[in-house]
Amino acid sequence: HAAVLGRRENNDAMGGARTSPVRSVHVRAALAAAALVIFRTAPAGAVWAAPIQLNLNASGTDQGAPDLARLPGGALWVVFGGNQDGDYDIYLVCSSDQGATWTTPAQLNSTASSGGDQTNPRMAASLDPDLSTIHVSVAYRGASIPALGADTEVGLSRLSTTVASPCVFTAATAEYVDQPNSVDQDTPDVDIDADGDTWIVYREASGANFLVESGYLAAGNSTYARVTAHSAAITNAFEPSIAAAGANGTTSKVVVAFHEAPLDADGGDDVVLRWSGDGGQSWNGPDRIDSGATQVQRPEVEFHRFATPIVYQVYEEASNIRVRVVDLSGASATVAVGPVTVTAGFNPAIATLPNVGDALITYESSFNVF
Repeated sequence: HAAVLGRRENNDAMGGARTSPVRSVHVRAALAAAALVIFRTAPAGAVWAAPIQLNLNASGTDQGAPDLARLPGGALWVVFGGNQDGDYDIYLVCSSDQGATWTTPAQLNSTASSGGDQTNPRMAASLDPDLSTIHVSVAYRGASIPALGADTEVGLSRLSTTVASPCVFTAATAEYVDQPNSVDQDTPDVDIDADGDTWIVYREASGANFLVESGYLAAGNSTYARVTAHSAAITNAFEPSIAAAGANGTTSKVVVAFHEAPLDADGGDDVVLRWSGDGGQSWNGPDRIDSGATQVQRPEVEFHRFATPIVYQVYEEASNIRVRVVDLSGASATVAVGPVTVTAGFNPAIATLPNVGDALITYESSFNVF
C-alpha cells in the first residue's frame, strides 16, 4: 500500500485552506512554494537533502495532493494532481535511483475523453506471482461525464511495469468504477491484494448526506463488483481508507475505516472500522471510536505485514495523532495496543515497512509535514 506524503482535506479538490494560492507539497518543509518537491533523508531521518522539484511548473500553476509508493524492487513512484493545461489531471513521475533523479511527468488520465478536473490520486502496488511484473492502481476523483449526468465519478488507472525497468510502464484505458447517474462519488482510496484484485473505497452522495461504499475489480478485467455500503444514510461519512491482504478471492482480508458524523447526541464525530475475512462477502463491525464531544477524524489503516488479522489504525483526535493496534481475527475488534498519542498534529497517514512489519506515520504540524 502507498506511503502517503500529501493528505486530502474533506472534499476540497487540492487539499483545503492550509496551502498558499499556488499550492505545493513538501516533506519536512512549509507548504508555501510554487512547485511539487520531495526531500530525501539519510538513514534514521537525521539528515534531509535539498528538495528536488518533481513537476514541470514553468507557468506557476498549481500542483499538489501527491501520493508516494515504493515499488517491489525499490523504485519510487509519485502521483499528483497538476493544473498544467487549463484543468487538473493526474501525473506520474518515477525514480529508479532512490530519489536522486526523476522522470518527466507523464499524464495518466485522458482529458479528451473525460474533461474537467481529475484530482486527489491514491496509489497501490503489488508484485505479480511471476516475480517480475508489478501491478499499480491509481484511483482519483474524476470530473463529471456529460453522458452520465453532472455528477463526479471515481476514476481508476491501472498500470503495469517490471522490476527490471520500473520507470517504463503500460497503462490500461482509464475507467470509472461506479456510474449511478446523477450521484457524486469522491475522495477514493485504493489497495491491491495478493491476487492482484484492486479494492476501492469512496464517498457517495445519498440525498443530503454521503455514504462510504467499497468494491473491487478483479485482476485482468474491468467489471466493478461487490459494492458494499458501510455507513448509514442518516449520517455524513468522510475520508475513507482501505487496506487489503491475503489471496484466493474469498479468503482475502479487507478493512475499511472512515470518519462519520455522530449517531448520538454528544456532538463529536467518530471513527468507524469495518472488516471482512472472506473477500468482502460479509462484513464485521462497526467498531467505533467515540470520544464524546471530541472530534475524531481522518483515519487510515494498514495491515501488519506478517500478521494480517492485525491492523494499524491512525487517526486525528483533538489536534493530536493517535494510533492503536487492533486484532480483527474475530467478529469483534480486540484492541491489542493503545490508543496511544504519538504527537500533536493533523492529517496522519501510515505505511508498514516491508521487512519488519513496523509502521511509519506522516502527519502535518503547524503547516509542515513530518
